[in-house]
Amino acid sequence: MQTKVVHIVDLMDVKMIQHYIASLKQAKILRGFFLDILFGTIIFVLAGIIGFLLQAKSGALRTIPLQNLKEQLLSSPELAQALTTDLQGFLAILIIGILILTVGSLLLFSLTRSLIWNNILNKKFNKKKFWRWNTFLIILPFHVLPYFMVYFFIKSIVNAFLSSTTFLAVINAFLSLALIILFPILIFILMYSFTHEYRVWQSFTFAYELIQKKWSKIKCLYVYALGTAIILNIIIFGLGKIVLIPYITGVLFLLYIAWLRIYVAKMLNFS
Repeated sequence: MQTKVVHIVDLMDVKMIQHYIASLKQAKILRGFFLDILFGTIIFVLAGIIGFLLQAKSGALRTIPLQNLKEQLLSSPELAQALTTDLQGFLAILIIGILILTVGSLLLFSLTRSLIWNNILNKKFNKKKFWRWNTFLIILPFHVLPYFMVYFFIKSIVNAFLSSTTFLAVINAFLSLALIILFPILIFILMYSFTHEYRVWQSFTFAYELIQKKWSKIKCLYVYALGTAIILNIIIFGLGKIVLIPYITGVLFLLYIAWLRIYVAKMLNFS
């Protein structure tokens, strides 16, 4: 009982509330928001160009019915040669496109994360640190893999017992949101640690030490982050099925992520 009282006091601490309110007023939120939009836009356009080229190159391949393909290839060497050329071009565009999209996404994501986190922690950008971001982001998924394993395990149990009625479905949605919020918080703690040290392997060790050291602060920021997410979901639900709701949801989601980055950094800096 005493522990619960202490947690409530921590949550209602004036400084905690001030940090939460101050995090909502940060101009850096908009910079992160626009960089996220820039990243998504460039990748979307790049994927669209590759898709257009693939569609254009597959034109001849789609004109021949599959059931007659063998006969037509045997009867017309010219057609077989043309289809072979188109198929080679299609595969070349596909393979090169995948490589460009994969490498380009990594480099652009590294660049935008570097700009965002250097701005949050008031550090200067340089090429050496940028290339370290690429290595860090390649290794990062292996450190968050246990989270996904635990998440899907708990989610499968929750779905089995909390989906039969509307009330239980609401409880299920709340628990799902509560679990999902943990993921960006963990990611941002790891990115915060890496930006502080700019040492790829040591940053993971530092992050876990930081979680232990700042555990009480992290619990508070989690509660505030979850509460903010619930409020945003209520707003989206209240808007109903209007035409622009997907766009509004996307904007609110990106703003929430941009804010959460700032809030995590402020709470970890809070002594």
